[in-house]
Amino acid sequence: MDLLEVSPAPPTDRQTIRLHSERVKETSSYPGVNYRRLAVLLEKPAYSRKSAPTVSTSQPFNFATIHNLALDIWDPKRVCVFDGNKDLTTFEKHERPQAESGQLIFLRGYPSPNWLTAIGTNYRIDPEFFRRHLSLGPSKEYFDLPSLPSSSRNIINLNLISIGGWDSSSSKHQDDIKGMQDHFRHLGTTSGVGESIVRRFTWHDEEHFTIEQNASVCVTRKGTGWVALIMLDNGRNIVENPEAPWAKLFGVKHMNDVFFPVLRFQKKIALEGSASAAFNIDIHHNDSREGSNHRTIQSASLLHSKSFGYYLDHVAMQEDAFYALHDLFAFSACSENHFLNLVQMKLTTESHRANSEKYREMSLLTLKRHKQLLHDHVQQLHNTIEVIKKRGDTDWPRAKHKPQIEEADRAALSLQEDFEELQHRAKILLQQCGDGMEDLRNSVILSESRKAIHQQTSVARLTLLAFFFIPLSFTTSFFGMNFKELGNQLSIWIWRDPDHYRWLDPKFYNYHYKPLRTIKHLDMASNDQKNPLTGTDSSTNGKVVDETKKTQPWANYWPPAGENVTSRISDSGGGGFEKVIHEEEDDQGADM
Repeated sequence: MDLLEVSPAPPTDRQTIRLHSERVKETSSYPGVNYRRLAVLLEKPAYSRKSAPTVSTSQPFNFATIHNLALDIWDPKRVCVFDGNKDLTTFEKHERPQAESGQLIFLRGYPSPNWLTAIGTNYRIDPEFFRRHLSLGPSKEYFDLPSLPSSSRNIINLNLISIGGWDSSSSKHQDDIKGMQDHFRHLGTTSGVGESIVRRFTWHDEEHFTIEQNASVCVTRKGTGWVALIMLDNGRNIVENPEAPWAKLFGVKHMNDVFFPVLRFQKKIALEGSASAAFNIDIHHNDSREGSNHRTIQSASLLHSKSFGYYLDHVAMQEDAFYALHDLFAFSACSENHFLNLVQMKLTTESHRANSEKYREMSLLTLKRHKQLLHDHVQQLHNTIEVIKKRGDTDWPRAKHKPQIEEADRAALSLQEDFEELQHRAKILLQQCGDGMEDLRNSVILSESRKAIHQQTSVARLTLLAFFFIPLSFTTSFFGMNFKELGNQLSIWIWRDPDHYRWLDPKFYNYHYKPLRTIKHLDMASNDQKNPLTGTDSSTNGKVVDETKKTQPWANYWPPAGENVTSRISDSGGGGFEKVIHEEEDDQGADM
């Protein structure tokens, strides 16, 4: 059975995870094929590419930060930072949380295999937490993500959004899907430990873009205390990944700041003065700013700092794990609020631009893109609200004293109110996107109908003109013919027999066709003119032309020399016209 195959080693041990990833559906009712990527990550070296990292691994970077909630907010030992390149051993030796108290552990950016193994082993973290946090992009392998709520009670994902501004002349804006895939594939290979992860990169228009990152949280008990592990996607400066699709923005030197700040509200904070200024971060000592462009700093890069939880009740933070994470949820709500305000502005702009046929197609694409974004955000907000209602998980430590219980409940209700309002606004914007797309479609249909009506009007005018001018054109063409009935020389009743090369005139046949025996050609105007039928001299004036002189195709119909014929000469009504002489066939119907 499967339970007998479980190794007694710690759950996050590399060997244990590898063995579980080898279980397949043919031999186990709990296959572990979805852990293969994690198993490969834990066993591979930090840098697998032949090229050297773009950032020196010797450059200091505060990858891990521990907040000891048992100590006072002003105690310098309350917050301990660890360099991701050389402080792993020190981190493993750090003291565990004190009794009835907790610790907050922040991990920033993409972790190395050694850090994952050390944290999982020391704090007994479920490998499923690491697997989900490091599942980048849509899950197409086994379709197990997103997972069921029952399997996500101690795994919380919060959305952290950064809004960026850019100069429209710096580059062509588009959603670079291939660039995002390359970003996911090269994580952990192009920079040192702590490379920033971006889950979604979206161009909104010629002025703004957004970067979406996650914060994954799980809480585990350690002795009589507890530990909250917080894995932030925001790590090293985002500009340090030159292969990412947003890297081209950071070369524009005349831009001031790339990212807008996430503005958080705190009652009477503007009146505190130097009290809150004590938690300002020195830009010369913050590793995230060292050796990089200050314009690309995100507000989320300071979540791990010593100011985290400054305005919360410190006793309640020690007892209640969900309350201790209040600032993280509040930051996520503020960033989401900024995002929805941005989308609202873009939808309003597109509603005005949609009236112009020039921007109609672009507006439709913009609305479609924002509709998909809002749909995903509505689902994310729903999941967050469910977490808030449950105060995290039933196994999380809770406040035990009445003042702390009331404070924790008040803070949770405040968060729930904010996220429910955000969800309500997101649904309204989602409906607005749908209505806008429908209006655009109707506008296109109406525009096409107007074009069709205009075209029909033009055709009607053309038909009216044709009604007058076509009869006139026919009349002038008809009466402009050179027929003797119209005052000219040619008879209107002449036509051609194409089978026998004959010229017929019903006037001499009483409108009845009879086979022709002979054809003669005379020139009534000139006796010295050549006969066009045989090429002989027409001066004979009615004599039969010898058939030995015939050269034309119709010469077979010419009578033999000396044969007596009766000629009828049609009255042409004018001199100089070539006459055609017809002779009727014998009554016996001799064949020509």
